[in-house]
Amino acid sequence: MRISPWGWIGLTTLFMIANDWLFVLITILSDLSHSSHWFFVMDKNYVPLNLSSLEVLAMALIVGPVFEELVFRGPVFLCRDLDRPSVAVFVSGALFGVVHLLNGISYFAALQIAISGCLYGLLVLKTENLFCPMIAHSFHNLHIAIAVWIGKLFGAA
Repeated sequence: MRISPWGWIGLTTLFMIANDWLFVLITILSDLSHSSHWFFVMDKNYVPLNLSSLEVLAMALIVGPVFEELVFRGPVFLCRDLDRPSVAVFVSGALFGVVHLLNGISYFAALQIAISGCLYGLLVLKTENLFCPMIAHSFHNLHIAIAVWIGKLFGAA
């Protein structure tokens, strides 16, 4: 059975959402969640830019995914015909996680983001384009934005 590019986007997005909820569950159940930088997601007072909610949403859903996929998965796209494109996928994902540490996230969250980066790289290999990981990345960021909004609505963030 051949899976369409939209099918790959859907599968990747569903896996990312499941990965997010697994991360939340591990953080809630862990005794380390209150005391360790390994599980501390981000400082609640950390505001990288003075932007409106709409500008932040545009950055998260359009600018970020397009830019990050061009920078991190562009090399994977160029290496897709080599003997071992999996090395490019792994390096791309690892760098994606490391760069996100600069945003003040935890090591565990950076590992989760590195895994996401590897999945986006695999999506490049499966669909042979950069548009599909851009769309999946946007859906993933939308899911995170909704989760943060719900958390703020109920006083959790």
